[in-house]
Amino acid sequence: TPAQVDEAVDSGADFVVSPGFDAKVAQRCRARGVLYLPGVVTPTEVMAVSGGRFGLKALKFFPASNFGGAGTLKAYAAIFPHVSFMPTGGITEANIGDFVSLPNVFAAGGSW
Repeated sequence: TPAQVDEAVDSGADFVVSPGFDAKVAQRCRARGVLYLPGVVTPTEVMAVSGGRFGLKALKFFPASNFGGAGTLKAYAAIFPHVSFMPTGGITEANIGDFVSLPNVFAAGGSW
């Protein structure tokens, strides 16, 4: 929520990550000058948040392993050359290299 953005930024956060996109959160992050990394999966979602009104160029790909993993992000590199991704969800020590070796991945998150 926008209130959570304020709480995070007031506590020192430089960026906000969420499982999906929220226009009000995006607007508050922009107003507060912090990076917003909303979760996306589909090409439609990527197009909606990376173009036009919001223009976000760094996105969270979540849940990565459930939606094609590194193969999907490799395909996205060709059709969304202006967007970088941070995959999370199903990232492990065994597969993290598959993700971070891609040119459109700037970070990856996982638990192990």
